[in-house]
Amino acid sequence: MCVAACDGALFSGFGTAGQRCTSLGTVIVHESWHDEFLARFGAAVEEAAIGDPFAPVLYGPMLDRRFAERFEEYLGWIRPHHPAHGSPHISRITAAKPRPGFVKDPGAGIFYHPTIVSGVRPDDELFRSETFGPIVGVLAYRDLSEAIRLANLPGYGLSSSTTACPEAPGAHR
Repeated sequence: MCVAACDGALFSGFGTAGQRCTSLGTVIVHESWHDEFLARFGAAVEEAAIGDPFAPVLYGPMLDRRFAERFEEYLGWIRPHHPAHGSPHISRITAAKPRPGFVKDPGAGIFYHPTIVSGVRPDDELFRSETFGPIVGVLAYRDLSEAIRLANLPGYGLSSSTTACPEAPGAHR
């Protein structure tokens, strides 16, 4: 499996706590690689250091309470058909809901657990709407035409990228 895809998704989705317009919203991955990608991506997120932005971490706190309040709404878009990966909780990081390996004091800012959501469908609000925060959806596709259709479906397509893995079935260079 392409390590570059997991590394790219890790920073693109969670760097700056997902608080930029070019943050990754949904990974659209070929169905033959879906499970392996999800396992590797989930492990990378679980191992990522979160916390004090003055330390070597993937991301620090939310920019402001109003962004955190809005992010709570996005977390509400997670439905029963959405398994969550990458963190022990889907919520704010606190002493009561800790994150293993958290750097410094979770009370020193507004920190959220990074959350990967699989089982995303094209009609899910989580897929169709832009989120600002540490949440990334994962959606499988069957062929290139479906991947292109899915990539163009949300109304907020501000950026996109591809990673072609030479070993992937139907890889395009």
